[in-house]
Amino acid sequence: MTAESTQMKKFTLNDLQKHSTRGDCWIVVHQKVWDITSFIDEHPGGPAVILKYAGKNATSLYDAVHAPDIITEELPKDKLMGLLEDVSPADGDIQATPKPKQVPKPVLTAVEDSSVVEEDDGIPPLSGILSCKDFEIAASKALTPKTWAFYSSAATDLVTHRQNKEVTRRIMLRPRILRNVSNVDMKTTILGNPVSAPFFISPAAMARLAHPDGELALSRASSNQGIIQTISSNASFPMRTIMGVAPPEYPFFFQLYVNSERKKTEEILKTARNLGIKAILVTVDAPVPGKREADERAAQEGTVRSAISGGESSKDKKGSGFGRLMAQYIDKSLNWDDLAWLRRMCGDMKIVLKGVQTADDVKIAAEYGCDAVVLSNHGGRSLDGSQPSILVLMEVRRRYPHLLEKLEVYVDGGFERGSDILKALALGAKAVGIGRPYMYSLVYGQEGAEHLTEILKDELETSMRLAGLSSLNEITPRLVNTRDVDHLVDTGEDSSIIKCLMSDAGPPCQRCHEKKLDCVVSKNLQSIIDEKTQLSEAVLSDLEYLYAAVGEMREAIGMPGLLPMQITQFQDGRTSGPAAPAQSLAIPPAGNEAIGPSCDNSPKLSPNDSDLPHIPIHSLYTLTKMRALRSPDSQETRQTDAINDFISHGKLALNDAERLFTYYRDTLDGFMYSIGCRYQSLDELRRKSPILSAATLTVAAMHDPSANEQYGVCRAELRKLVERSMLGRQADKDYFRALSIAAYWLSDLSWTLSGHAIRRATECNIHNSFSQAVQEQSQDAVDCARIWSILYICDQHLATLYSRPAIIQDDGSTQNWEGFLNAPFATKEDERLMSQVELMGITQNIRQLFGPDNGQPIPKMYLNQISHYNRQLGQWIAKWNVRLPAPGFPRKGAQLHMHFVQLYLYSHVFRGQSSPLPSYFFDAACVAVAAASTIMEFLLTDPDLCAGIVGMPSYLLSMIAFTAMFAVKVAHKFKDDNLLTIEQAQTQILRLVTLFRSLNVGKWHLANLMVEGLEKLAKFVEPTMENGFHPHDGTAAFPMHTADGMTVFAQTMPFNHVMPKVDGIPCPALDTTFGLSPIFGFDPSWLEDGTLGEPMPTHDDDSQHIA
Repeated sequence: MTAESTQMKKFTLNDLQKHSTRGDCWIVVHQKVWDITSFIDEHPGGPAVILKYAGKNATSLYDAVHAPDIITEELPKDKLMGLLEDVSPADGDIQATPKPKQVPKPVLTAVEDSSVVEEDDGIPPLSGILSCKDFEIAASKALTPKTWAFYSSAATDLVTHRQNKEVTRRIMLRPRILRNVSNVDMKTTILGNPVSAPFFISPAAMARLAHPDGELALSRASSNQGIIQTISSNASFPMRTIMGVAPPEYPFFFQLYVNSERKKTEEILKTARNLGIKAILVTVDAPVPGKREADERAAQEGTVRSAISGGESSKDKKGSGFGRLMAQYIDKSLNWDDLAWLRRMCGDMKIVLKGVQTADDVKIAAEYGCDAVVLSNHGGRSLDGSQPSILVLMEVRRRYPHLLEKLEVYVDGGFERGSDILKALALGAKAVGIGRPYMYSLVYGQEGAEHLTEILKDELETSMRLAGLSSLNEITPRLVNTRDVDHLVDTGEDSSIIKCLMSDAGPPCQRCHEKKLDCVVSKNLQSIIDEKTQLSEAVLSDLEYLYAAVGEMREAIGMPGLLPMQITQFQDGRTSGPAAPAQSLAIPPAGNEAIGPSCDNSPKLSPNDSDLPHIPIHSLYTLTKMRALRSPDSQETRQTDAINDFISHGKLALNDAERLFTYYRDTLDGFMYSIGCRYQSLDELRRKSPILSAATLTVAAMHDPSANEQYGVCRAELRKLVERSMLGRQADKDYFRALSIAAYWLSDLSWTLSGHAIRRATECNIHNSFSQAVQEQSQDAVDCARIWSILYICDQHLATLYSRPAIIQDDGSTQNWEGFLNAPFATKEDERLMSQVELMGITQNIRQLFGPDNGQPIPKMYLNQISHYNRQLGQWIAKWNVRLPAPGFPRKGAQLHMHFVQLYLYSHVFRGQSSPLPSYFFDAACVAVAAASTIMEFLLTDPDLCAGIVGMPSYLLSMIAFTAMFAVKVAHKFKDDNLLTIEQAQTQILRLVTLFRSLNVGKWHLANLMVEGLEKLAKFVEPTMENGFHPHDGTAAFPMHTADGMTVFAQTMPFNHVMPKVDGIPCPALDTTFGLSPIFGFDPSWLEDGTLGEPMPTHDDDSQHIA
């Protein structure tokens, strides 16, 4: 007893009974005497239960439904009247809950699905509990009927509740043998918090209904076992009390139901922040509770109240459902836009959406910056008929596999075995939530919760050993066989289409056979069939060519023609009967190829074929046999003895070619992540791929200041080879390397070549090589994955520069970059490459947010999204600052990229605006100007970046031009906002001009081509007559000095470009429709000078000099 208690007034039971009326009502709780007269009408359970205990000891009823500290927190201190001297239950304490069952000695009893030794009419000892199922059976006997109904009930017909378990059980494991599994490591992290095993305690309400210690027992057990407990909004004890029984700094998560009175939620989140909660799990699958009929039917006595949310349960005309009655405070208006408010309220706490049930919503959650999601259907307690959580996980892996790397994905619902957890991990889950089993384990208190944790750990460890796994890092999707449930996984297509499960015997599949339906062969199966015939078709094509050539030679020397090829019979039909008579092949004479398309002698069309057409172009190919309709062959070019190229023809001297090749290989290829040149000698390159040879030499000549004439020759050869290849049928990896190099550096060809390369690459199935590389780890797939990555990067570069849609939309093929880097084949160059792949994904989302410019200001609400993407950029650079090598260009190049994207992001606040800017956009505008200034200073002062400008791709140089133009426009149009002075912009641009002039690059390098335009930009940035700018007519007057010393202004003519044209249109960096447009409302033609710059060189195929 405390010193404070000894000083309090003492009351006897007789004293207490004098205060037993509605107008004067005292009760005793834990020896303390409280005056609750003023609280009677406010009691959520109604006044009747209060008056029933007026003048009596109500401790037992209070403990049954309330946390110990609730009355202290709810009633003012002056309502505490004193202490009761005698607290014997016989002195008026009415028992609110049944007495514990008297447990006789254990006897063996038959129990369904369990071999537990059960005590007659009671529960077994804890040592007899071997599984989650055993805990469930024990709880069904030990808990009160109402508590059992609340914990075990699920929505309506329990369909989802049952399917959660059943579908998981249908997924099979694929163990590997002869692995060293003497040591098994199950440790991992959840949102950066180290844990001993990949599962956590899911939130569940009112744990005190199962045991007096309730959540306190779970807190002690979880901290002892090294796993995370998620505290429920409807917990029995206050958050501080639950966390207080665990060691300091031990991580806890908190599950949040957003209250319709948002202030209450803000207070809860403030408390969570102050207590050090690590993550907030926002429940999003229960705006209203599901209909849980067992919970409604079970009778309820008294009121149950949460110590955190204040949610209360008491009987009404609909029933006695705890879940329904305690959820009445939940905000039904919660939507995606509220995540910005939650982010502000949460501060440093992570935000996790709990109850995500489709892959599409996982994608949206990632776009909104959520740190993780829990795939959950509330344990089947919300919408009955919703799909099992494990199917949602499979849907995410199928449709958006990159999201499994972008944010942490957890899953709960029906996981009761260690093998269940292992299956979820194999399908991409970071961890698994366990809910009901922990509520059932509380029948045994803290010891029960710890025993359950040990059971799950033992089962998981055993499953890993039996599967041949020694750590969680070794778990891959190949561990599981999901074919029994694959057809249940949503594909994002029309749900009326049913996937056929085809056996080796071919169509129809078993499902269609039973339903007497015809199978439509899937694209994957058709691709397999096509691949099997590829070799035979290639052999046939070669035979036809040789047959025709020999026939022409025999005809030329007067010999008789050849007999028809015997292979014809196999072309016309593959039957088991006698061979058909040989038929002649119609071989067109030379020169007739141009009259019509070439055709194959493919199998004849048979209307008796059982397969219905699935891919439209296959039907046309069947009818016409046109070779052009087939997918192009993708084969490596075979080395030849003779070299026949523009070097051998004397257009480019061999010594010049050797010098340019060495310059590209040793200096430039690293800027494109060493993807472009895999050959160590020019001779090997020329033999392997003439078009790759032309591309590398062209780019090298553009950079080499001594190769201005050679640049024209190489560029003409490259254009000729590209144009000839446009309608060709074959394409190998070197062909795509050549197109990638040209798209990366040659701004005048980039848009056209990038689009062509992407289309051809998809025809050759290169877009699927990323996943193949991770799974198969073949060198061919790895090379193709790198090529597809650089094509993806170029596509995103150009979409940003041109402010046009990217060709590759919502592409998941490049997003498993973490898996790519974790593979044994990954190199340091791959680290750089994948950093850009991830950054371009962020850039694409930014571009899609703002969309095409319609001349209107962006909505104010976009500021939240801008802040979200800025946080993503910060996370991106923090990650890659650690992973990329330092010091030097790679890491600094990443920082430069980040600043460019940040400028591009924040510059949109100027869209459709005029000075002065709206006050709510001012901070964002300052960030944009700061980003532009940082870029300029970074380029001007950092020696590594100064040296790197020489090899930068055209995208970065175009963004430098954009930065300069942005600074000029802000200084000119928004000078009243004092964001940037004209003098500051002018100084930076002139310093940039000095830097560009000092670079040792070729005449046609973009840095050289920008110099004169930048000088004009700096010279005429001041909009006054002193600088010669006439704002009304959009022209510029250049100051000229006459012989008599007078200064006059000579009007200039507009010019067509400051930078070279890209694919025939002016460079978008100076185009008011780029990025910010139409933001500033003035025409940059006042900068133009008809004499500025020289046209790009053009060459005929046979020219050897600059035109």
